[in-house]
Amino acid sequence: MEKTSLTNFPLWHWPALLALDTPGVTVLWLALFAQALYVPLEAPHFLITAGGGWLFLALSRSIRAAQDTARDLNDPRVHFFRAERWPLLTVTPFVLLSVVIIAANRLRWLEQMGLLPLAGFAAMYLVSCAFYHRRTEELLPREIAYSLFAGGIVSVFLLANGIFPPVHVTTLLVLLVVLLILAFWTSSDFEWRDRAKHAKPFVLRVPRLELSAIRVNGFVALLAIALAPLSANAPFAPVFIAIAAAAANLCLLAYFGDVLSGISARCVSRLMLLTPLVPLGFAWSGW
Repeated sequence: MEKTSLTNFPLWHWPALLALDTPGVTVLWLALFAQALYVPLEAPHFLITAGGGWLFLALSRSIRAAQDTARDLNDPRVHFFRAERWPLLTVTPFVLLSVVIIAANRLRWLEQMGLLPLAGFAAMYLVSCAFYHRRTEELLPREIAYSLFAGGIVSVFLLANGIFPPVHVTTLLVLLVVLLILAFWTSSDFEWRDRAKHAKPFVLRVPRLELSAIRVNGFVALLAIALAPLSANAPFAPVFIAIAAAAANLCLLAYFGDVLSGISARCVSRLMLLTPLVPLGFAWSGW
């Protein structure tokens, strides 16, 4: 197998290869929730979100690289983790230790207690990946597992700071998890289209995937647009609009994404989720 290194890929692919893209997007959405709901989050909250998300993805990808399963035959990200496993294994303990130290010293007790079940969920999922040797599918798709994990972190920080979920906040959190899953799902078809049919992940077992991805993303966009006027007098209307814009972007990717390679589709799908930059930009500029 040919060794894979960062120099074999364009610069804009590096975040996906290093498992930095999705944790970065999660941090951005956490910032939007915090700004819209007036939650006083600080740097430790964002560092833990980013570090925890990276550990989840990096460790799960490292396990897949070690297993050398048929479903990862042409995945450049897994090949990269396999080729660069020693530098990554060196970095991982430092990231884990940093996350633990920050959580133990900079978070409040309620936040720490809320993160413990999520850490247990992540540990059990990674252990299940390590000991689940079926070659054709995963016990729980990594896309769904990470989306639940990321949504859980956002929920913990909101709940621990007094934002108890009324209907709108609960809806926003659910839509965020669905949006993360859709971002994985929409790009997965292009990532996996050149691989063996039996190697497609569980979330792709839908007839006429391209049309289904368009319809589901379109439905989420329309739902968020419909809910935004209902919260016009509430601070989180911009979050509904950002979700609607991101889902609409994913809908366009599902329609026009045939021109992209698998890894490029993954990178573009994460760019489609950067819509919080608009309301955050207005808020930070004082408009």
